[in-house]
Amino acid sequence: MKRIVWVLIICVVCGCMLKTPEHKIKTSCEVTPSRVSLSDKEKLKIEVRVTNIGKNKEIVTVEVGGTEGLEISVPSRTTFMLKPEESRIISFPAELTPDALPGDYVIDVKVSTESGENVTDVAKVRVVEKKGWL
Repeated sequence: MKRIVWVLIICVVCGCMLKTPEHKIKTSCEVTPSRVSLSDKEKLKIEVRVTNIGKNKEIVTVEVGGTEGLEISVPSRTTFMLKPEESRIISFPAELTPDALPGDYVIDVKVSTESGENVTDVAKVRVVEKKGWL
């Protein structure tokens, strides 16, 4: 019984000493407009804000994954350097494809650094038949 107690104590102490890795990059995503209709064929803009919350310069690359019914264009520059506390906004133009259907679309966003960190996020847009409909 004493051995079990000691093993538990050692496990708790070791667990408290382990530090979870902290992210050096923070992201936020927004789609403008957040709601579009199939009948209006509006252009969309997916904005990804990347902030360096670490203490060193980071070279980051932003990728946005499409979803069926949405065609996303990649801007000419998606890799850039950020100083500590610095941020950038990358805009990805997008539009609905002719075969798009109404629904909630989820767009995958991945930000990776040269130091090996990967941060994922999602952006969402609602597609409706006509304006004024839910």
